[in-house]
Amino acid sequence: MIEFLNITLSFIIFFIFSSFFKKNNENVFNSKINSIVYLISFFLLISFLKLNHLFVFLFLIFLRFFFLIFINKKNDIFFSVKNNLLFFCTFFLVFFILSTDVASNSKLSWDAQNYFFEKVIIFKEQFSFDELKNNGAAHYPHLSEYLWSFFWTVSSLNNGQEYLGRIFFIYVYLLSIIYLVNHSSIKENFKIFFFLFVVIISYKSNYFSGNLETLAFSLLIILSVDVNKILIRKDFENKIPKILLTIFCLVWTKNELVLIVFINLFLFWIFSRYKKNKIVIYLFIPFLFFILTRFLFNFYYGFEGVDYQFNETLNFSIDYLIRGILLITEEMVKGIFKNLILLFSLIFIISNFIAEKKNIFYKFQLVQGLLYLIFIYIAFLFNMPNVEFQVKSSIDRVMFIFSGSLLVSINYFLITRFKFLRNN
Repeated sequence: MIEFLNITLSFIIFFIFSSFFKKNNENVFNSKINSIVYLISFFLLISFLKLNHLFVFLFLIFLRFFFLIFINKKNDIFFSVKNNLLFFCTFFLVFFILSTDVASNSKLSWDAQNYFFEKVIIFKEQFSFDELKNNGAAHYPHLSEYLWSFFWTVSSLNNGQEYLGRIFFIYVYLLSIIYLVNHSSIKENFKIFFFLFVVIISYKSNYFSGNLETLAFSLLIILSVDVNKILIRKDFENKIPKILLTIFCLVWTKNELVLIVFINLFLFWIFSRYKKNKIVIYLFIPFLFFILTRFLFNFYYGFEGVDYQFNETLNFSIDYLIRGILLITEEMVKGIFKNLILLFSLIFIISNFIAEKKNIFYKFQLVQGLLYLIFIYIAFLFNMPNVEFQVKSSIDRVMFIFSGSLLVSINYFLITRFKFLRNN
């Protein structure tokens, strides 16, 4: 009973905090995705200020009701739930089931126990960034740990457990999938089933055991949906602020995402019909600025950079290189069949491209998928002395991350192969 109340209270807090902005006639869940991107960006900015979590919590509560009373009024998201009641109930039920699963399997992963949880404690106790110097993951971005610590602190008002900080990532994960579903061309009657299907093939409790991949996965879904809308519907200028905020959050979520974001921007630059100089000015320059802030932040606090072991990588024997490539290939194939969402996405990407080779987005996703697979080889071969350990322990999580940006392919496959699902 206490667990039910804690999870429900957390859901209400998440719902309130993701309910700031809503345009006329806009779907309630699309509005919540916009709000959640702004909210996460806000948390990232205040993470550098060492503000008291409870003060920030009260400020957000005040701001939320200010919007309710003076800005959104009857157009507020609270009043829009009744128009999406079935989807909302499904959303809450799935959230509660997954949160209960995480609560019953609350053991943290090895990385979380040895690196990330210590950072969470430092943020929760409002210590300075200098306290991170002895942490083995000090050079890693801290957005996920800050969010974890904030919502754990808020739940502590009700004697909440640590996992209540992590279930915020379940909330974002489910919202990102709903965002994908709502921007599909599937009939409204089938969207709930599409939502449940994606959750079933993508969810694993170990993804929410304190690692950084879940937030990355969710943000990449949001980014991929927006990029898809721009490529297909030509809505570039209106999407720039949200895309930039999403990229900003991605850069501060996980180191590997810098290269993944670059791949997406580079492919957008190649395949987009917009002027190349505008893409450079509006997207690439801010992206480089975000990377620069990461570099300057680590330099200022003296956090050691990532040791990619270039000397060992460049002084390899051909025999060792071949064995490394074979090992990565073997584990990657196993990982694809374990990760159903990636398996389906790759199959559908190839199928979509074969069916309609001239489609810009199909080309975009085909090249994107190939570059992601190449990225895996490069990322793990830079750990040549430890390639076997690194591959077997983390390739599944790396593949889970970029599968988020390939999910859009499932939507296109369904509406082209099953005409009765298409919303005409």
